[in-house]
Amino acid sequence: MSQRISSTDALFGFIKEIKESGVLLPDEISLEDFRIRTDREAKWILNKLNTPQSIYNSLRAVQSDGQYWQTWDFVPSNLGKGFLFYFVCDGCDRRVKYLYNPDGQNRFLCRICHRVAYPRAK
Repeated sequence: MSQRISSTDALFGFIKEIKESGVLLPDEISLEDFRIRTDREAKWILNKLNTPQSIYNSLRAVQSDGQYWQTWDFVPSNLGKGFLFYFVCDGCDRRVKYLYNPDGQNRFLCRICHRVAYPRAK
């Protein structure tokens, strides 16, 4: 059985941790309703996500012992209402929504790098 991490869930946990910690946010950063609406907010969040010396437990939970710091990327939503954040697979540099860590492995990688098949339909 593979452990799977969703970028959406990880990002939500990170934003929740920021809001609960009482960290003073820059004036242009609101993160209201857990939504990232502006390019400035997206870049600020991306900078925090891609900082290996992070103090946030939600980001350390995405890491495993056998890999470098898990990096992230974002793209504007095709609906024009914000931004979508993705993991960057450490194995192939693809943007992916999910990372997997199959039994016996020590790295979170995408489904393709770990050769994880989709479940069979019944």
